[in-house]
Amino acid sequence: MVEWITTRAAVVSGSTVNRELDVLKAVLHRAVEHGKLSASSLVGLRRLHTTTPQRRLMTWDEEARILAAMKQLDDQALLVMALDTLCRLGDCLDLRRADDRGNGLWIRDPKVNGGYLVPVTDRLRTALDAIPGHHAYYFWRRRLETDRLSRKAVAQMFANACKAAGVDYGRAAGGLTWHWATRRTTATRLIQAGVDLATVQRAGHWRRPAVVLGIYAGSDDDRV
Repeated sequence: MVEWITTRAAVVSGSTVNRELDVLKAVLHRAVEHGKLSASSLVGLRRLHTTTPQRRLMTWDEEARILAAMKQLDDQALLVMALDTLCRLGDCLDLRRADDRGNGLWIRDPKVNGGYLVPVTDRLRTALDAIPGHHAYYFWRRRLETDRLSRKAVAQMFANACKAAGVDYGRAAGGLTWHWATRRTTATRLIQAGVDLATVQRAGHWRRPAVVLGIYAGSDDDRV
C-alpha cells in the first residue's frame, strides 16, 4: 500500500490520494462489519500530510485581458462558456452542436446527477456562433486522445493567455488556474451579488449546498 501511495502521489495531489484512501478504508471497514474480512489492512495507515495551496479568483479586469489575449475564437468561447454556465471543463469540451438549443445548452453527461439544461447568455451566444466550421463538437480542437491530455492542453492554452495578458498563472505563483478562474469565480460573483445559495447550487449543478459554501468561505478575504 505504501508503494501504491508513493506511485499515486507522483501523478495526483496529496489531497486526492487522501480522498481515495478514505474511500478504500470505508469499503474495507464495511467488509469487516459484514464478515467478509477479519480485519482491515489499512488500520493505522496515516494520511499524507498536505497543505492548502493559495488559490485566488479571477477579477473582471483580468477576465477582459485574458479574453483579448486569446487568438482562437473557440478558445474565447470555451472560457466564456465556463464562466457564464458554471460548467466543468469536461462538460464544456463535450458540448456538441446537436446539444445547442439556441437559448440553452444540454449538458448530457455531467459529473453528478443526470443531464441538465444551462441558459445561454448573450455573449456566449455570440461566441459560439463565431466558432468557424461545422464540426460535431464545438471545441473539437481541445478534445485529444484522453481526458488527461485534453485538460493539459486547455491548461497550457490558459497559461499562455495569462502570460500574454500579464496575469500570474499557477498555484506556485499565487496565480490563476482554470477551475478557480471559471467555475469558482462565477459562483463567488453570484453569491456576492446577492443570489441565494439554492440558486447558485442549482446553476452550478453541485450535489450539496455545503460545497458552494466551502468555495465562498475561503475566497472573500477582503470582505473578512
